[in-house]
Amino acid sequence: MHPALLIDEILKIILELCAEWHPRDYNWTLYQVALSCKAWKDPALDELWRRLPDVTPLIRLLPEHCPYIRIRTLRDVDLTTFHSYASRVRHIKHNQAVIIFSAFRGLLALPRLAAVQFHYGGCDTASNWKATNATRTVDIVSLFRRQRDSTDRRSAALADYLNELKFCGGNLETLRIRGSLMTEPLNRAVESLETLTTLVLHVGNTLTAHTLAAIVALPHLQDLDLHASHIDADELLAACASCDGRSFFPTLSRLRIRAEPVLLQTLLLQILPAGVLRSLHMDVISPAGPQSLRPVFNVLTQYVVPSLEELVIEDFTSAEDIDDISSILAGEYWFSMGLLRPLGKLRGLRHFTITALFPPDLCDDELAELCSWWPHLEALDLGALECPASLPGSWTARMTPSALLALARQCRRLRRAALPMDVSSCDAFLRLPDLADGRLGATSPHALRSLCIGMLPQAPASAAAFARFVHALFPSLVEIESALSGQTLQLDNGAVL
Repeated sequence: MHPALLIDEILKIILELCAEWHPRDYNWTLYQVALSCKAWKDPALDELWRRLPDVTPLIRLLPEHCPYIRIRTLRDVDLTTFHSYASRVRHIKHNQAVIIFSAFRGLLALPRLAAVQFHYGGCDTASNWKATNATRTVDIVSLFRRQRDSTDRRSAALADYLNELKFCGGNLETLRIRGSLMTEPLNRAVESLETLTTLVLHVGNTLTAHTLAAIVALPHLQDLDLHASHIDADELLAACASCDGRSFFPTLSRLRIRAEPVLLQTLLLQILPAGVLRSLHMDVISPAGPQSLRPVFNVLTQYVVPSLEELVIEDFTSAEDIDDISSILAGEYWFSMGLLRPLGKLRGLRHFTITALFPPDLCDDELAELCSWWPHLEALDLGALECPASLPGSWTARMTPSALLALARQCRRLRRAALPMDVSSCDAFLRLPDLADGRLGATSPHALRSLCIGMLPQAPASAAAFARFVHALFPSLVEIESALSGQTLQLDNGAVL
């Protein structure tokens, strides 16, 4: 054996390179490596036990007679084997309630545990495990339907675990909770976690305005993702008023929130500090559709302008919410240029996405105007006619391939684009400017690598002609995708592969 293979760090690198194998094959290999050489035993076992899909392997290490021993003799139980393997665990998933002898509480510790997941039944027994100050990430997943007894039990167990994690000197950085779990004990526990930098709360209407106000004041929070469509804006402001002058969102750089426009406007105008937020993802819920965002856009461009680099807008209006079909034809449920124009003040924007029931209704000149707002744009997603069945029968896309000229001339840093454009008609691109007339302006390199549109030409010759035109504009382009048909044109120096 080469002496280098006796160095633990080198062997660890070799073993980690095999981690992409199927888990069953990888674990079997680690087990064989541990058996093959005494020098390799500990590094192989460290990798084998590093990430556990459930707690069963650890439970099997407990003494078989533990349910029958008396508390006064517990100190005589040998847990050496358990602790020797428990110290290797870095990630673990609790996905079922495991009955553990109550006297073991406080003894079953995973001292080097960095990340833990409590899923469904595993939430019930979270407090059976001793918290450790090495833990940086906690993921919690439960049901969204409320079952009072089980919800209260799980919430109490999780609250006990999080409180112990705080009191043991832990520096918890990331907490994610999904499911209707936020009863009073868990709300209070989350409010007290001042070391959090990332927080995800998809907990339905169990999140309270008081807890959200406490989250707003967390001193180190950088990334927040929450569902707050049930939160009343006035209740939130009243709860924030009791925060004793603490700064609101002093370090927040990324916010993803599902809320009604009134709450979004309140957050942007009265709570978020100017010049801090870099990424904003708004999941909007409003029967009035996109037009309800007009005051939100006005406030956004007045108070968040200097720092915002990414803006994602998702409109959750569904066809069932629209009673009057004439309002669709009148444009009330479309992202029009008049609605989007205030966003032109966000000069530092690099990523812009709209996901909605209907795509933005823009013509070529309007796309050119939009491109002129954001010279540093790297990703533009306006939708690509993914759901034609939801569109009014009389509607046709106003954006033509000529709109790509604006992208080529004004968005030189653009890498990804998705546009509501239909070029399935042969005439749609045969009327384009001649490539030889010098008007395309693509003599210098352009960054665009991927383009997604609604429909590509059906005939092979037409598809090839369209590909040559687009490649002349964007020499770095490697693929053109159709959102409707799933067809993809792979390009190699302008030729379709």
